[in-house]
Amino acid sequence: MSENRLGSFSPLYLLVSLAVVLAFPSHAAGLEQPHSADSGMDCSDCHYMSGASAPSWLTPTGDPDDSVNNRICLQCHDGGMPGVPAALPHSAYRTGSSYWSGTWMTDCTDCHNPHQQRQSLRWSTESYLVTGTVASIGAYESGTNTTPVTLSAAISGEYRGYYLIPNTKYRTFLYRIESSTNGQATISVKGNINTAYANPAGGYQYAIVFAKNVKDYVRYIN
Repeated sequence: MSENRLGSFSPLYLLVSLAVVLAFPSHAAGLEQPHSADSGMDCSDCHYMSGASAPSWLTPTGDPDDSVNNRICLQCHDGGMPGVPAALPHSAYRTGSSYWSGTWMTDCTDCHNPHQQRQSLRWSTESYLVTGTVASIGAYESGTNTTPVTLSAAISGEYRGYYLIPNTKYRTFLYRIESSTNGQATISVKGNINTAYANPAGGYQYAIVFAKNVKDYVRYIN
């Protein structure tokens, strides 16, 4: 059972959260990759918008893991959409774990934050797998929806699918690595890098971090 539920939020918490969102660039108020606009996502893909027809994920199917949150995620992460990894909830029905007796379920959102990569936001340098200096950022290539990034030294190791933070001074701006990195000094990332927070001329620290938008804390009650 996850500890955090919307019903526990106080009005003061909501007001403070809104103030924080308004204080940051519009990017922070929206979606980070892979659930961002440059990945083809929209708020209405996961949220029931006013005036819209009822989405399919509101209708239960009888599956033991059939929560609304899981149904929202599995509408894309069911293995049937190209480029989107398949996923299964980590429940007693899926894993066969006997650590907790009985039948128990999880929501995808118990461990994953669909809006942000909370690990690197919360833990900063402790979450960095690779660091170095950016030499330059190339021009956005609309045909492939990627941007080339040249680093001051080649990377030792494969980090395709991980996230690149082009400028660690602004950790809310990160991009999924689309190309192979092993032995490469120039790599491609998804989307158009916001050069207001990462100057194309380079000269600042980058970091590679884990992907999959894992939360900064994952708590369960036994």
